[in-house]
Amino acid sequence: MSAELTSRRAKAWASAAALALAVLLAPPGAGPTAAKDAGVTFVSPDAALEQGINAYRGGYVEFAIPALRFAANSGEFLAQYLLAAILSDNAGAHTDHGEAFRLLRQIVVNNANIDPDDDPRAPYVSKALLSFGEYLNRGVPELKMPANPAMALRYIEHAAKFFGNRDAQFVLAKMLISGEGGRKDPALALHFLSTLVQGGHAGAQAFLADQYWRGTIVTKDETRALALAELAAKGAAPTDYLWIDEIYQNIYCGMNEPRRNEARPLVQRWGQFFGFGGRASRKLDQDQAEIGFVPTRTCADGKPVPLLEELRGPGNLQMPAEGALTASPAQPRADPNGVRDVGARGR
Repeated sequence: MSAELTSRRAKAWASAAALALAVLLAPPGAGPTAAKDAGVTFVSPDAALEQGINAYRGGYVEFAIPALRFAANSGEFLAQYLLAAILSDNAGAHTDHGEAFRLLRQIVVNNANIDPDDDPRAPYVSKALLSFGEYLNRGVPELKMPANPAMALRYIEHAAKFFGNRDAQFVLAKMLISGEGGRKDPALALHFLSTLVQGGHAGAQAFLADQYWRGTIVTKDETRALALAELAAKGAAPTDYLWIDEIYQNIYCGMNEPRRNEARPLVQRWGQFFGFGGRASRKLDQDQAEIGFVPTRTCADGKPVPLLEELRGPGNLQMPAEGALTASPAQPRADPNGVRDVGARGR
C-alpha cells in the first residue's frame, strides 16, 4: 500500500467520529439543492470515499451521497457507515430507512466478531449493531419487515457485552426490565444501570432516578431519586435535554424543601465521583438551537425549577410566547456519547 494511500486512510479514520456526529446534527436540507449527476464515476473506491467525506464536510450532501454509495458498494467500511448515518437521519433531507438498514446489515454480517479492543472499526461496528438492533425492534416498513424484538435483543446484547457499548448497555437494561425481546432479568439490568450511572451516563442516571422515584425495580427512595436526577440534568446531552429535564422537574416538584435539602450532600458527593458530563459548565446556548427550544419548567404553584433555569442561562432561546410546552411522557433513548445512533434519531 502506498504511503499516500495510507495517509489518506489515516486522515479518513481520524475525522470519522467528528464527521459522523456532524452528519446527524446537520440541519435538514443542508447543502446545495442540485444533485450530482447520477452518471458520475470515480477513479477508485478510496478516491470516492475521500471525495464523499470532503463533500459532506463542506455541506454538499447531494455530492457526498453518490461518492459514498460508490465506495460503499465497493466494500469500503467507512463509506457504508457514514452513508447509513445520512440515510437513517429523519431530520435530514435524504432519509431512506430501507437502504440504511441494508447497509447496517452488511456491516454487522461482515464485522460483528472483529477484535473489540484492537480493531479501529470496533467503535463504529458497535454503534451499527445497536442501530441494527433498534431497526429490528421496531421493524422497517419501507422493506415491509415486521418488528422482531427477540432478534433485536440478540444484536443489542452483543453490542453491549462483546463491544462494551454504553448506549447499548442502557438500551439492553431497559429491555431486560420490561421483558421486551422475551427475556426479563432485572438483576442484570440493575448491574448495567449501576455501572453506567457511576460512569456518568446521564440517560442511565435519569432512568434510575425515575425508578427510585416510582419504587418499581428498586425500593422507593426520594432522596436518591432527586440526587440522580440532578446529576443527569447537569450532564444531559442536547438531544436528551427534554426528557431528562422532565424527569428532574417531576421529582423536584414532587418533594418539599426539607426533603430536597436532604439530597444536597448526596448530589455533591456523587458529583465528585460520577461527574456531571458537560452541560453544567457550558449551559444551554448553541445546544438549544439544535433542538429548537427548551421549555420553561415550573411546578404546579408556578415557581420555576431553579436548576433548570440556571442551566438555561441568560440570553438563550426562550419558549414560544403562547404558553408552556406540555411534554409527553419521558421516552429515554440511547444516547448520549459519541456518534448519534444510526437509524434511531426521530424514529
